[in-house]
Amino acid sequence: MKLIPLTEVRPAPYNPRKITIEKTKMLQESLKYVGFGKPIILNLDGTIIAGHQRSKAAREIGMTHVPAYVMQNVSEEDEVRFNQIHNSSDIDGEAQVCVPPWTGSGFRVILPEDVQYDELPTGANARAMIHVLFLRHGQFSAAIASQDGEVLSGQQYAVSMHALQKPLLVYYVEQDKKAKALAYLRDQYGEFSYDHLAKETYVQSFAQKFRLRSDSHGRSTLYENFVIPQVTKQQRIFDFGCGQADYLKKLARQRYQIAGLEFYYRQGNSIDLTAVGQMVDHLFGQIVQRRYDVVVCDSVLNSVDTLDAESDVVHVCSLLLRPGGTLYISGRRWEFVDGLGRNRILKDFRKRNIEFLDEHGFSALYRAGKWFYQKYHTSGMARELIERHGFEIVHHEERISTSSWQIVARKKQDSPIEEGLAAVEREFGLPLPEGKRHAFAARAVEVFKEVYQNAAQDSTY
Repeated sequence: MKLIPLTEVRPAPYNPRKITIEKTKMLQESLKYVGFGKPIILNLDGTIIAGHQRSKAAREIGMTHVPAYVMQNVSEEDEVRFNQIHNSSDIDGEAQVCVPPWTGSGFRVILPEDVQYDELPTGANARAMIHVLFLRHGQFSAAIASQDGEVLSGQQYAVSMHALQKPLLVYYVEQDKKAKALAYLRDQYGEFSYDHLAKETYVQSFAQKFRLRSDSHGRSTLYENFVIPQVTKQQRIFDFGCGQADYLKKLARQRYQIAGLEFYYRQGNSIDLTAVGQMVDHLFGQIVQRRYDVVVCDSVLNSVDTLDAESDVVHVCSLLLRPGGTLYISGRRWEFVDGLGRNRILKDFRKRNIEFLDEHGFSALYRAGKWFYQKYHTSGMARELIERHGFEIVHHEERISTSSWQIVARKKQDSPIEEGLAAVEREFGLPLPEGKRHAFAARAVEVFKEVYQNAAQDSTY
């Protein structure tokens, strides 16, 4: 660690955080009162990897230098992981973690065996990420403690250094400042926000699951527990966002009347535009004759990258259904992610067990130069979304131990025509690689205008 002039640092364009004016002022007060106890993390060129808001606040209160770790040979993926883990609101648990008391103040290095705790804090998944980053890049943070040795901030980092048997950098705060310092340090300064980051929707298709490829993996809870037990071979079924079409093919072999559409249907790593075009042609040919009795939308809402895209999916599902038709839809549970954050022990090293959600339930992962998004819903968010688009919820299931929710809903009414056609235009004109887009939008709008006309003339259409 070393002191770095603030004139030599600059923010990263990807920084997935935003902060209010009120919280900025509180952060400035915290730095004045507690001091700059957690070093910022920099790349070799002075780009801030983590510590954007603290650096900005320090500059605004007249500080000229800040403590920093300069990381070497950091991949873009690890830069983002540093940023997310450093800014995670879940990084401190409720357990008491202690270091040796000290009569001085400021930075001091202690031995790993001097980190003590009666029980592990929550946040095992955060610690796992800290371990990975430390083993790749070395020291990158510090704990903040009062002079009596209680760790006020950076519990996860302190416990991680104990587990790795590595020295811990501790910033000591005067004892008479402990109570107020704790209030400042446990506040949340800023929140995750991915609105300004690139949205290359076609990359979301890499998250498509391979279903039914073995006896024990890839089963869909929605299909297995709801769709298959309830649909009949007399019903017309449409799978919107069918992925690799595994369940569609299975039901078609069993002589169910099922069709589907996947805008990013893949052959290997390439989008099969010919197959997509055939699915679109089949849909357009059928929908103007008669709408579907059942629409399945399995896990599609997991991989939308904006709120508009989320709404568009449900709008189109509604327009595909006849009045009184049934929607089977699923997504990922916000509450499950919260549960992962409360784990004390890591249960599976093979999985990504930590997410950094913004206020809308989006999480972002940076990989191979692209941003990948996942969308999570609370129970209330899922219900509100479906009901807002003209559905009556028949069944809503969430199991505490599972990551997904499933809703069965009955269509009550069509989307207003302007909203519906706008959603159709966006959905059928989704982006493709190299700045291109699907070429179905104009034709889709005309087809669904006819759908609205048919619905106005026939209440059962």
